[in-house]
Amino acid sequence: MLGMFNTEDTAKILGLKVETLKSYRSRGEGPEFVKQGNRVFYERDALCEYLYNERVASNGLAYVAAELADEFKTDLADWVEAAFADCTDDFEKEVAKAIAEQGLSADNEDDVDAIAETREAIETEWRDTIEENMLKFNDPSEFNEKWNERYETELRAQVEEDVDRAIGLL
Repeated sequence: MLGMFNTEDTAKILGLKVETLKSYRSRGEGPEFVKQGNRVFYERDALCEYLYNERVASNGLAYVAAELADEFKTDLADWVEAAFADCTDDFEKEVAKAIAEQGLSADNEDDVDAIAETREAIETEWRDTIEENMLKFNDPSEFNEKWNERYETELRAQVEEDVDRAIGLL
């Protein structure tokens, strides 16, 4: 049957021993199954759901969260960059003011390094402030909900890929 697997094939797909799968079934554990006469079959979707729940139970969401954390950092960096670009004129005015207050001149070779350090310090401060404000003013519950939804979607997709890969090896 298409999309239906016997106990032996299901054990291979899940990486279990046949005896273990039978034991799970007798205890009402493991993936859902369908009985047809004396024969037992497992549907692909039931295998995916079972593996998804197993991975969540063994902290699978943390694994996916770690993978997505880098993506979030990249997104946040992009947001900070865009916000910083929007306030370039104000930034340049603040740099010019700080340079003037320190009595530095771009025409004086001795001041070039001090000007660069001043510019870098102000830019770092501005970027940090932008990032803090972005994190502070975004609703944390909305943020968590979106990322939890994303984790679930990513983990389910990963489980389906793993099951399909295992099916291909039968």
